Amino acid sequence: MKFACQINSFPKNLGNGWDLRILNDGEEVWHERFWVPEPSLDELMTWWTSLGSAERAFWRDQSAHHRPAGAYRLHMMEDAFVQAVAVARKWLTDNNFSSP
Repeated sequence: MKFACQINSFPKNLGNGWDLRILNDGEEVWHERFWVPEPSLDELMTWWTSLGSAERAFWRDQSAHHRPAGAYRLHMMEDAFVQAVAVARKWLTDNNFSSP
């Protein structure tokens, strides 16, 4: 058995987020989608005001539009990616996969 994991972003017109696929000898054995919903203004502002000035500058600089909304979307995409990696690791562990 040869397992492989793929984590790919899916187009914004389908939503926002990541597709996790786990393959065994090229055949898909697991698929999960990690959605990143559009944030409410309250969510965005709660997150933004919780950050210190250095964190704000970091996220603002990382986003394409250098605005809080773009920074928060990027933060949420990163969080969803980390969740996808964690699920992949758990799936592989639970199914007794070990790297060579």
